[in-house]
Amino acid sequence: MDPARLFAAVPDAALGVMFLVTWFAPTAFGDHVLRYAVLTMVLEFIVIHSSAFLAGVAAAAASRRGKALSIIGMGAFYSLMLAGFAISQGEWWPIWAFW
Repeated sequence: MDPARLFAAVPDAALGVMFLVTWFAPTAFGDHVLRYAVLTMVLEFIVIHSSAFLAGVAAAAASRRGKALSIIGMGAFYSLMLAGFAISQGEWWPIWAFW
């Protein structure tokens, strides 16, 4: 197996282990890790969901102006949705990570 591929998989494996341990022992890594884990999952959902819709807009047969306005509108919509989750948890990093 290629060592570069193994090295590239280390962050994903570490995140997976963190989620697995947090599932069975929510405070094993501290009192706030569960909150970060939930925000990470919400951020991942929004990124995957928005990327599909933004790709659809980019591929649509529309004017350049129409595409730009649609992308700006969707970006604002998803930002507001993510901001609601971020504010409810008292964190701003999901907004910056999204953009």
